[in-house]
Amino acid sequence: MRRTIPLRIYIRLILFFTVLCVNPGLAQDMKKNLPIELTPEEETLTHLLGLHRTITDPPAGPVRAAAEWDESIGVFCMYEVAGLMDELQEDNDVYIITENQNWWLSWLSSHGIPTTNFKFLIARTNTTLTRDYGPWFIWDGNHDFGLVDIIYNRVRPYDDVIPEKISQEYGIPYYGVDLIHTGGNYYADGFGNAWSSRLVYHENPDKSEDEVNRLMLDYLGITRYITQEVDVKNSLQHFDTFGKILSPDSMIWGEFPELTDQKVYTEAALKYFQTLQSAYGWPYKIHRMPLWDFSVSWTAYINALQTNKKIITNKYNTSHDAEVKAIYEKAAPGYEVVNAPLAGSWHNSIHCNTRNFVKGDTIRIYPMPHWESTDDEANPYLVTAEVIPDNATSLNGNPVIYWTVTGGAPFSGAVMALTGNPNEYAGAIPAQHHGTTISYYIHAEDLTGRTKDCPLVAPDGMFVIRVEDDVTPPELDHDVIHGLTLNDWPYTITCRSVDNTGLSFVTIEYKINGAPQAPITMIREDGTFLYSGTLTGNVSLGDLIAYRVMAADSASPQNTAASPVLGWNYFTINPKNAILVIDLDKLPDSGELLVDLCDDLGLNVHYATAWPDSLSEYDVVMICLGMWFNSISLTYAQANQLVSFLNAGGAAYMEGGNCFAQDTNKDIYRRFFGIAVASSGAPLESPIEGVAGEITDGMYFEYSGDWKSSDHLTLDPSAHGLLTSDSHIKAVSFSTGTFSTVGASFQIESLVDGDAPSRTKYLAALYLNHLGMDIDLVVHNAPENTRRYTFDLMGDPFANYSLFYALGPGYCPYGPAGIIQIDPGTIHLMLSGSLPAEGNLRFDVLIPDDPGLSGIEAYFQVLMEDTGSNQYYLTNRDRMTIDIE
Repeated sequence: MRRTIPLRIYIRLILFFTVLCVNPGLAQDMKKNLPIELTPEEETLTHLLGLHRTITDPPAGPVRAAAEWDESIGVFCMYEVAGLMDELQEDNDVYIITENQNWWLSWLSSHGIPTTNFKFLIARTNTTLTRDYGPWFIWDGNHDFGLVDIIYNRVRPYDDVIPEKISQEYGIPYYGVDLIHTGGNYYADGFGNAWSSRLVYHENPDKSEDEVNRLMLDYLGITRYITQEVDVKNSLQHFDTFGKILSPDSMIWGEFPELTDQKVYTEAALKYFQTLQSAYGWPYKIHRMPLWDFSVSWTAYINALQTNKKIITNKYNTSHDAEVKAIYEKAAPGYEVVNAPLAGSWHNSIHCNTRNFVKGDTIRIYPMPHWESTDDEANPYLVTAEVIPDNATSLNGNPVIYWTVTGGAPFSGAVMALTGNPNEYAGAIPAQHHGTTISYYIHAEDLTGRTKDCPLVAPDGMFVIRVEDDVTPPELDHDVIHGLTLNDWPYTITCRSVDNTGLSFVTIEYKINGAPQAPITMIREDGTFLYSGTLTGNVSLGDLIAYRVMAADSASPQNTAASPVLGWNYFTINPKNAILVIDLDKLPDSGELLVDLCDDLGLNVHYATAWPDSLSEYDVVMICLGMWFNSISLTYAQANQLVSFLNAGGAAYMEGGNCFAQDTNKDIYRRFFGIAVASSGAPLESPIEGVAGEITDGMYFEYSGDWKSSDHLTLDPSAHGLLTSDSHIKAVSFSTGTFSTVGASFQIESLVDGDAPSRTKYLAALYLNHLGMDIDLVVHNAPENTRRYTFDLMGDPFANYSLFYALGPGYCPYGPAGIIQIDPGTIHLMLSGSLPAEGNLRFDVLIPDDPGLSGIEAYFQVLMEDTGSNQYYLTNRDRMTIDIE
């Protein structure tokens, strides 16, 4: 099906690009002048996207997408940079799409570049950005080669039809998909995984996420589409400006400068990537690349081309060039890494201006998962792979595993045999002794004389198996539970667990009121290293639950890990939950931070990304609505439910850039936050400061992250302004005899601590105190000394106190009931004293210089005097991880 364009619109498009047709030289200049992002003129024409495109049925499935590291016959490039063009032609044919072949031949010759390896496709383009509008290559379910053509997300009609012209010129079957997308926002690994920013969903508003994912599956074979927000302020949002996938198990991820918006988004995305299982079975090897400031942007080193056995990245003629080269060489062993001399800005980036021309008639090899480490000295090491020849021929004999224990020649060979599964072969490397590193690659030949090695760069880069005595315990990451209600039970616990040789089991051991229960086997979520298991059994109000998460690897003897490292976690079944964090923000930022802070402070906290049916089972709700354009508005029903919760004696914190001045239902709840009126604010670009005479007096924060449309707040006479920016009130506290609230028109997660005494954690504790949570103790570690901790202690004037810590949770429960389940051997008294007249005290303490404590979670707590009754009570505890260098 071809979409047709009404005559009046077609004329408008032709007029828009007429300047390109005046003469070939001018066309070359105009290609340079059109940027990678939308021009103002194009922004008015986005409704025309795809109107000159052919949409087809999908290829026969199951489809397998080509990866950038797959063998290529050449590279499409029309970028007039002599250093890059010369580098490309050394190892590839270079395909230039142009209407003026003679101009290019003259230009190449004038720069001393041999023209033998240059080929020409006679066609018109709008830009040189072939990565973004070029074809996406695939093999269909019959192993036939083809190309997929997306609707280019720019109103550039000559660019948009280039994939169809490539299909016609080179005889490659064509599949047009009804999806607006761009090649710079797409990486595939050949195993059904693909990566993009969430731009693809924003640009297809007529389709649900499931519909977009279905098109990616049907046309490209993407069974797991990994999408994360990377930077909503940048209209580009192409994945290749933030990270690069180098192999099925390896990626480079950009590390942006501090105080940049990109830092916030990319670190959140990285946290998710670290939970995922690669196609080879182990976690992704993630290599960080600093993206240094460059003029008004940042360096584009990560926007590099990987073609056959070479990686070409930008060159800025600084010392960073060599540093970046070393990062690529470590992340992609065996590849030749070169820096090409470019101008260096994002508009002059290499990946954006190149497109691999994948070789279709080739042998394809897809290794199956196994672990890279083993302590097995007795049994051979099985290597399995799919090996698929081109349909026009067959394999010449069976594939062979070439392996060595020296890192190079000489190699031994192990012939692989069919396993019974289609195109699947397996072979075994003989058992080796501990201390041996086996390097190997898979080799195959077909009847035409073609050969293929996997990895493609072998023997310069190979797979490895390390045979070693495994003494490394599994990694175990679990968020501790501090309290549940009867409505929460049974309760599902989750954790992340990874081991270098594979896990034997992950379990939950638990007791109800001291009675041991049957251990729960935790189940791993497909494609991740996230495990979950559900606590069951009969519980009643006040019951005490002790639990711990245990993991063991497959070594002999097994290595084990536990959370907590010592003892048990304890929590009680409460009549009511303390806090619910409702994170409606499209990009979860503050919600996760608030949960972590409440968790550290020993508060029973729940997390939800959808509005709950009821708020009544909670004392406090903390609502995160985000900043424009990731913000969410409360519905009419939600706004009224919140007001009913407050009128019933609840307490609430709510943050959002628009929620008090612009959201539709603001008038329902605004006065409950002590806000008389609010106005739409400008971008939040000034520091955020405390208000003299208030609990925030002296605080100072820089601000990084979502920043648009931060409302200006005007106080009700009985409310208190807490924080300001550029003299505008940005946070408010309010109390009546019935309820308490805090409202803010910015994200607490985006605060960047200035000098003491401003600390985000302390600010959150002050908020929680205002909301009735009785936070008396807040602990911070000092960056300049990893053994020094700063304590904020709040209580009655002149109250006596004793500070101590335990090396495990549960020994020192919060509250006036006293210390229960205490293990005296884990309690460490640090100091005693009395509070000053104002009842607030800040002091520093050094943790003992004991390397054995490093990495242990310490639970700090204070035994505090109530001067009115002369009784002592335990403050909240605060958890910190000890880090002794």
